[in-house]
Amino acid sequence: YRHRPDPSTYVGTSLFITPIVDVRGRGPKDCSDTFVYIADVSGFAILVVDVARNLSWKVNHRLMYPYPSRGTFTIDGESFDLMDGILGMALSTYIPGKDRFLYFHALASTTENVVRTKVLRNDSFIHDSNANPHSINAFSGERPNQSAAEAIDDSDIMYFGLMDPPSVWCWDTGTEFSTENFHLI
Repeated sequence: YRHRPDPSTYVGTSLFITPIVDVRGRGPKDCSDTFVYIADVSGFAILVVDVARNLSWKVNHRLMYPYPSRGTFTIDGESFDLMDGILGMALSTYIPGKDRFLYFHALASTTENVVRTKVLRNDSFIHDSNANPHSINAFSGERPNQSAAEAIDDSDIMYFGLMDPPSVWCWDTGTEFSTENFHLI
């Protein structure tokens, strides 16, 4: 499968990374209900691709932007500035008949955000890419510092790396997003 996004779904500086594939077919070889969510790290948006219809649209929200106060990174004692937006994304486990959650964060942030995939799968964004401000939420807790990649296993445990010190942690998404519920791997 190859999809060419419409030029209206990206800007000149767009950089598409972190594709997350959401397959909800009726069996192991049924991909008829497949969407792909792709982070645009420098366009500060999510590109949503409806595979069956070969359509895509952009979703914008303020939580996809970098946080200027979190744009300085320190890794193994070396510091640098990087104002990258949405980068880390992970999808909750699929339970037939239930909606999924897409968790995400900007690289230059310490927060974690969540959106129901039914919000992203709504093709009305073709006409207006701005998400309802209340349809995407940030958890009140924060990580101790920045994180890049994240993934969720079949038990809805999220795994993520921290920059300083470089380390891998986990969090049960059924609990509050807070340092008390983060566990070093």
